[in-house]
Amino acid sequence: MKKYNSYIKLSEINYKNLYLKFKSLLNLEVEYDYENNKYYIKNKKYNIILYGSSYNELKEKLNEVIYKLWYNYAIKKEENLTENEILLKYNILDIVDIVYEDN
Repeated sequence: MKKYNSYIKLSEINYKNLYLKFKSLLNLEVEYDYENNKYYIKNKKYNIILYGSSYNELKEKLNEVIYKLWYNYAIKKEENLTENEILLKYNILDIVDIVYEDN
């Protein structure tokens, strides 16, 4: 896989009913697989592995994944999480500054 020399830089997400503003820019490196014509993001710290057929599709999927990370880990009680999931929870909470949910 060859690197596509780019990053997706997010200062916030606004997806479905959730708005998250980050303390600083979230920079995620984008790779491009020339053989399969796919864009990829792989990030261990936030447990993100994504691919898309276009850069815009990748950005949309990223919003969805961050949304799921928030609800599946960041706001869960620690007793319901494994040790690795607790680490992920705090990695997420460390980058979020403002949260707004529109129910």
